[in-house]
Amino acid sequence: MFTVDYIPLTTREAELLDHRLAVPDCIADALAEHHSRDIVENAVARLRLFTNHCVIPTAYLSEVDVDVLADAVEGSTWVAAASAAAQDEDDPCIKLRAVRTIKMLATKLVESGIGICGVPTE
Repeated sequence: MFTVDYIPLTTREAELLDHRLAVPDCIADALAEHHSRDIVENAVARLRLFTNHCVIPTAYLSEVDVDVLADAVEGSTWVAAASAAAQDEDDPCIKLRAVRTIKMLATKLVESGIGICGVPTE
């Protein structure tokens, strides 16, 4: 469990998060029942700044930030994109690396108190 006030990210984990954070309208739609679009989009912009530096400062996360991070993993199409790339390039290791990355990231988030309901592996 991380006892520091931040979650260190590998470059690949940061890329995975940014892959979903790059489409704030999708996240805003997914969280529309709980948060306004403007608040979600502001949280996404702030979290993208952090992922650009491969770190998430947990001490400063709001409830919206936590929900956005959870959605960034649960709603990720990173593994699906990797699966397609693996087929195109005839390299099954691409998908295996993507699955390993998303599982490692989800573990870090859960250990930091961010609830993740499911991790896409297909």
